[in-house]
Amino acid sequence: MITAAYALACALLVYAGAVKLAAADDPMRSRLLGLTETVVGAAGLSIGNRAVAAAVGLLYAGFAVYVLLAIRRGDPSCGCFGAKEQTPPRAAHAAIDAALAVAALGAAVVGPSEGAPVDAAWATPLHGVVYAVFLISATAMAAAALNSGARA
Repeated sequence: MITAAYALACALLVYAGAVKLAAADDPMRSRLLGLTETVVGAAGLSIGNRAVAAAVGLLYAGFAVYVLLAIRRGDPSCGCFGAKEQTPPRAAHAAIDAALAVAALGAAVVGPSEGAPVDAAWATPLHGVVYAVFLISATAMAAAALNSGARA
């Protein structure tokens, strides 16, 4: 169970980072964060390593704190999906970030039970297809949940 939640956390990092990297008009610090998210998320998916899982967890813990501060300041957007996307910070958003932090830190504590999440996908061909469909669907749903209520 931790592997699936951890894989979702990593995939969502890759997605959010790629969105920031693709936005040429985002500030440099946003693109640097996007690069960090993409690299750490990709490493989390491909390397069964406690240190990488801890890095994923610490990123999400930082995101949860940042979202709570953004709520307190009344910021119109958290910037999770780049500067152009107006994703309003909400308590549910902070809760999702906190839950993903717990999943990733749990993976760091217990260690990779099945190796890297990608290793689990390659266990058998059919398992890999089902795992890929789950991961893509779950990432899309998590991104939509975090982005719900966004203004154009």
